[in-house]
Amino acid sequence: MGLRVEGLSGGQCQGVEVVLDEEKMLVLETYALGWVKEVDSIRNLANEMVVAGFDGFKIMWVVGSMVLLAFLDASSRQRVMSKEVLSTCFGRLEEWSASAGYESWRAWLSISGLLIHLWSDGSFRNIVGLWGMYIRVDAAMEEQTLFQGA
Repeated sequence: MGLRVEGLSGGQCQGVEVVLDEEKMLVLETYALGWVKEVDSIRNLANEMVVAGFDGFKIMWVVGSMVLLAFLDASSRQRVMSKEVLSTCFGRLEEWSASAGYESWRAWLSISGLLIHLWSDGSFRNIVGLWGMYIRVDAAMEEQTLFQGA
């Protein structure tokens, strides 16, 4: 028994039903993406922003130097976007957009119903390779000590 998932063609997912979450799209309208210059931790970046007079936000690492900034509302985001003081923290800061193309995202892929005998590094590489670059599985998968998830 094998697992077949069709791949990408011309930037489209074939064989995979993609469901757009309208509620999430509304929430993301209050988000921004920032490319940090030289900040050693998210806590330090948040502290720098608070010192600069900003509050009511969350920061999450995305990948590399990219962070996602979540604001309470669109006007809070706009206030931050319009301040030059943040140029000391960010090389680039832009509103989140569904149409923008970003270089990369790091994500965990969760697969349900995959039979235990198909749990292998090769199977996971093949599945993940349809959408991106395989990085690694967690320690429980490598050691095969837990089969609730990998």
